Amino acid sequence: YVVDTLSKTSFLERVRELGSAFLRELFRIKESCKWHVREIRGIGLMVAVDFGSGAKAFQRKLADNGLICTTLGDEVLRFLPPLNLSDEDLEEAVDIVEETCINQ
Repeated sequence: YVVDTLSKTSFLERVRELGSAFLRELFRIKESCKWHVREIRGIGLMVAVDFGSGAKAFQRKLADNGLICTTLGDEVLRFLPPLNLSDEDLEEAVDIVEETCINQ
């Protein structure tokens, strides 16, 4: 069942659409908040924000605001949401990232 679901073109398209939307929102936040990051990159819903340094501190602030993510060292913040992420959950995550960025 899981392999069949993951193999469906419609499921994979949805993951690509959500990932693209997430990336667009992160780039928007970067510009509006003057977020100091070197690079934002991703494929599907696997998204990374390269800070150069300070990713762990930002991760702690996100966690304090209710969003869990991981880091790679102190440089990269990594988002790995579930593939069945809803539009509402994505919007909530974006809101938390933006609020955290504004208030840092």
